[in-house]
Amino acid sequence: MKYLFVLLVCVIFSKLSLCQPGEIVQRGTKEFYLQKSKQQKTTGFILLGAGAVCLGIAAPGSVSFDALPVLVIGGGAAVIGSIPLFLASAKNKKKAMNMAASIDVRSVNDLSKIQVNKKYYPAIAIKLNL
Repeated sequence: MKYLFVLLVCVIFSKLSLCQPGEIVQRGTKEFYLQKSKQQKTTGFILLGAGAVCLGIAAPGSVSFDALPVLVIGGGAAVIGSIPLFLASAKNKKKAMNMAASIDVRSVNDLSKIQVNKKYYPAIAIKLNL
């Protein structure tokens, strides 16, 4: 019975570990960082609001002593936990706003036997101010 259970667990974990994600996320693009910033800001506001509600419920003192530590500690942790999310959101938005990419046509002097010719080649410029 133990052997069958271990074999079943191994088969389930091997199936889950070999699966590919459903959608491909292009990391490093401006849209990616803007979306990430928006999600972090939304999560930060949710945590800040939940923490404020918990602390607001506990503030008047009309809560039983069994629930008071849970409300105060949970509310305080939620409010403090929202701060890093707001900071990360601002960092990701700044990173997205500082990104720029362009395609340009550059020239180079080609020295052949007697004459100098200009050759043109495409160039991709990526600017990251971090």
